[in-house]
Amino acid sequence: MYLSAGNIATRPDVALLFIDFARPARLRVNGRASIEPDDPLLARWHEAQLVVRIAVRTIFMNCPRYVHTATRSERSPFVPERGRETPVPEWKRSDTVQEALPARDRDRLNREQA
Repeated sequence: MYLSAGNIATRPDVALLFIDFARPARLRVNGRASIEPDDPLLARWHEAQLVVRIAVRTIFMNCPRYVHTATRSERSPFVPERGRETPVPEWKRSDTVQEALPARDRDRLNREQA
């Protein structure tokens, strides 16, 4: 969905919270986001449609007191991998999100329904 990209276009100030569930640890990053349609990094990630860059203003530790320790039990099937088609998640089939989906997702859903 391009809802976040639209938000960045109108209000680029962002605050990101990174959580490491294995340690546990948290890190806050505040900055200004930008999206360039022809970003040279785009080709590095399979199926990527946009690259968001952050011009960092501040980085600071955030208290990890309430972060529960967790481990990954399996990789999500929705993570793109070269050599296999990424499945379409159910939420993308909802009528309420259709206008926010990128054209390639709408086209794929239409092909599946045909």
